[in-house]
Formats: sequence, structure tokens, C-alpha cells
Amino acid sequence: MLPKTFKNKTVAIFGLGIEGIDLLNYLYNEGAKIKLFDQESNDNILKIIEQFEKNQIEVHFGNIPENSIKEVEYAFVSQGIPLKSPQLVKINKKNIQVESMTSLFFNRCKAPITGITGTSGKTTTTALVQSILEQDNNEYVIGGNIGIGMLGLLSNIKSNTKVVIELSHTQLQLVTSSPNISCLTNITPNHLDQFSWKEYIELKEKITINQSSEEYFVVNYDDPICRQVAKKSKAKLVYFSMNKELKDGVYLNNDNYLISSIGDEKKQILHKRELNIRGEHNISNALAAIAITRLLGIDPKDCKSGIMNFKGVKHRLESICKINDVEYINDSIATTPDRTMTGLKSIDNSIILLLGGQDKNLNFKKLEQIINQKCRIVIIFGASRKKILKEISNVSAEIIEATNLKDATIQASKKAKQGESVLLSPGCASFDEFKNFSERGEKFQEYITEFFSNQGLSNE
Repeated sequence: MLPKTFKNKTVAIFGLGIEGIDLLNYLYNEGAKIKLFDQESNDNILKIIEQFEKNQIEVHFGNIPENSIKEVEYAFVSQGIPLKSPQLVKINKKNIQVESMTSLFFNRCKAPITGITGTSGKTTTTALVQSILEQDNNEYVIGGNIGIGMLGLLSNIKSNTKVVIELSHTQLQLVTSSPNISCLTNITPNHLDQFSWKEYIELKEKITINQSSEEYFVVNYDDPICRQVAKKSKAKLVYFSMNKELKDGVYLNNDNYLISSIGDEKKQILHKRELNIRGEHNISNALAAIAITRLLGIDPKDCKSGIMNFKGVKHRLESICKINDVEYINDSIATTPDRTMTGLKSIDNSIILLLGGQDKNLNFKKLEQIINQKCRIVIIFGASRKKILKEISNVSAEIIEATNLKDATIQASKKAKQGESVLLSPGCASFDEFKNFSERGEKFQEYITEFFSNQGLSNE
């Protein structure tokens, strides 16, 4: 149980990422006594804590000194820290209440919450919802896993504010409540280097597990695992589907129109060709966004306008440039083979695929068939290249090994032919070279610009 205020409470924060900074500000303003723990000292952290009164914050880097946690009443864990880490094991032994920033946000938010999760599609669905909400004078806030701290939003939230939060599996791991409207876009294998497949599914289930019968669960009907999760939910189910006409849901009909059929309504929203984002998977994301916004009471005309005006999210099948009639596409968000498969299906041209990075204990064998259909060349790079080479040994495409992303980009640029696409869709995490997928995507663009500048060429 969380207290009504943290004034004069001793609270530990583990990890000072975006969420941790957000929490630090919130607890400081409530008058908490804060103990900050981070594995590594860095200038950024030191600059941040300089802004606060020193007598209210105690900072520890590296291992946790035994005497530093004696008075701690509550501990908050940043989402990047595994619950099985030695630091948290030590905390648990002391019977200190471990909480998440997500739980605190749910507890303190004055308005109903819409939460969106899934292995893929959650950011695009969240951004589509935002684009729809922008079409009218809706009071709304968007935050969560998109890089906007949730707690910092609380001061802007009134009882009528539409609150939309993107939630990762790690943000859900400690929650004891669920959003009023929950959405599950899909569940495919991911993060199997940290969790078992069963554990990963259970984390995603938390988006709905504490919902009541008066709340709503928006679910991808086309995903069999999502349907299994839906069976456990007490909430009212609203499905979305690209393959099935639904009596109570949102679907793509045989004439390729996106149809909202929730309750007594049946509204034609728009034709799939009116979407300005590439890929069949984005039709599914648009269906989810329509379901959410109709449940929020948004007019179908605004749903249509918002979707038509939406141009996509960076690092997700993002067309960077076209040089010598070769399109360069940044799909750095593709950190699993399943997402790479989706990216490949979205492109009609012959493809040079850039594949590799840090392995997450996932299977690349499943890519063989789609590579044979779509790719002329596959350039494998990074820490996982030997594993990938072994698992896609039966492809007809030319396979080239590169040491890193820069090398892969240069080789692709040299080999690309007119009318082809060079696609960065790595199927792996970025941490062998970069701090996150965003940095990887930005570096990809830099390498392209640098290579062609040296050739005396520029973007079309």
C-alpha cells in the first residue's frame, strides 16, 4: 500500500534513467528523504543531483553499503534493473516494500488511464491515438515508455484529461492495478535472455489482470496468445482484427475499409490506402487506435483525420533518403526477428538487409523463407553475426559479414542497385555498439550521409 504522501518518508531509488529523474523530482517535491543508488557514477547524474538540497538526498554508486538501507521504508526500481539483481535481492531480504513508478502513477492519477502494451506496435499505436486526439479540443497527456516520464505529467492532469500511457513489460512487472482501458497489440518472443517465454507472457498479462468488469480490454484477435490472455480478463473485451469481421470490435472488411463496430454502432472510418504509413502491420495498429479512441468517445471523423495525418514514428520503417534511386530505410526499432520479418514484408523492392547487433536469445531460422523471397543481399554485423550466419545458412541471398553497423552501411551503399531498398532492420538489441535503438538509427543515417558526401552526392 502506497502512502498518501512521502513527506518525511525514507525512500530508495534504484537507477536514474528518465523514469528515475522523474521520480526523484516528484519525491523531492513531496518532502521525502531520498537515497539514490546507481551502479555507475557519471557526470550527468552528478549534475542532476546538484540541483537539489544535499540534506534531502543521499547518493551511492556501485554496491549497496549495508548501513545505507537501514531506514529505507519504500524502494522504487527503474525499469532497466532486473528484479533478480543482487541489489534488489538485498533489499528484499530487509522486507522493504518494493514499488514501481508505474504503480505510483496509477495510484496518484486523477483521471481514467488508457495503457498500451505489446511486443511491437505499442509506440505507433500510442502515436496514432495522439494524432487522433489532436483533431479536436481534447485535453490529453501522452507518456510512459515513449520517453516521457509519467509522474511529471500528474500536475497537468484533471479529472477530464484523456491519459494515454505506453507501457513496456518491465514497467508492468511490479504493478498491482491496471489501466481503465488496456490495449494489447501482440505478444511474440522477446527478451528471452532475461525472462522465460512464460514469464514474458505473464508480464504482458498484467496490463489487464486487475481490470474490473466495467473496464475495457482492447485485444488483437489475430494473435492467438493475445486471445488466450483475453480469456483471463474480467474486463469487457473489444477485439481488433485484419482477418475477421467482428460484431463488437474494429476490423478490416473485405473491401479494405477499417470499420468500427463497437456496441450498437457500425461506422466506416477510412480505406486502408488512406493510411500514410507503410506496412500491413500498421493497419493493425490503426485498428487498435480506432478502438481505443472510440471508447474514449472520439468522433469517427476525427479518427479518420488523425490516421490520415499521421506520418509514422522515427526508427520504424522510416524512409531516410533516396540516393541514386536507392531508398534507405531505418527500422532500428526491429530488435527481434519477428519485427525484421514484418519490416521485410512491408517493402516491395529488392532488399539489401542489414541484420545484427546484440543477441536476445531469439531464433533467426524463421527469417530464411522471407529472406529468400525479398532479399538480394544480407549484410550481417555486430556481436551476433556468427550465430545469425549459422541460423540462416539455407538462404539464396548473398551473405556478407561486416564488423559493425558503419561497415555494413558502407558495404550496402556500394552494392545497392537502382530500384533497391537498403533496410536496417537488425532483429537484435543495439547494446553491443550503441546505448539504444534510437542512437543506432541516428548513426545509420549519419553513416549514409558521410559515405555519399565523400562521393560528392546528396539526398534526392
